Amino acid sequence: MLLLHETDGAKPYALTHVVHSFVRYCSYNCQKAAWSTHKTVCATGAAFKESLERPDNWQNKKLNDDFTKWLNYYRRLICTFSAVPAFNLANSPPDKLATHCMYLVIEHQPEARDVPFFFKMINGQIITREEMVETLQSMNLTDGQVDEWAQDNRGDHTVHIVIQFEGMLRFLWFSLRDLSRWRTINPATSNMLAGQWAEALAGAIETGYTGPKSGGD
Repeated sequence: MLLLHETDGAKPYALTHVVHSFVRYCSYNCQKAAWSTHKTVCATGAAFKESLERPDNWQNKKLNDDFTKWLNYYRRLICTFSAVPAFNLANSPPDKLATHCMYLVIEHQPEARDVPFFFKMINGQIITREEMVETLQSMNLTDGQVDEWAQDNRGDHTVHIVIQFEGMLRFLWFSLRDLSRWRTINPATSNMLAGQWAEALAGAIETGYTGPKSGGD
């Protein structure tokens, strides 16, 4: 069961690659426990939001606004129908969520008029946190910013998604109280879902599909 109680803090940096974080906690106790690492994120988020209001920063504001609308449209598809199956938990060590993250690369479509088509997915993969650190180091991030991300490990019941778009990054977390459903499904089915999620997600985004309705059609 996904528990989507969201606290909305952003972690952007004033550099070529701007980084945001939107954090979801499974309970108040989890939120309280994470505050020691997250409070700096909230502080820098306020500065970033202020910077977007500067007249000379209108292009970044437009890009960020388009992405936020796009993400809100596809959030359920990405988090509910793609993220957890992608980790292949039935065939993985129990700490897989603590050692790996989902990494999505999307591309802005500035001519698009409708929110579902503001971005298209270029690539998606599950990579180790060490590989993600190497990716971040290849960008215009300081060592301190990379270290801050590397140390912010939410444990083996939290899914971490990194989305790269143009010169920006956004980090998403959401917690899962019970992983038994995904750990106990048929291993062959788990392998199949893990092998197909990226192609399926890209195809859904290309057509504007957000996944089955709650009633399940």
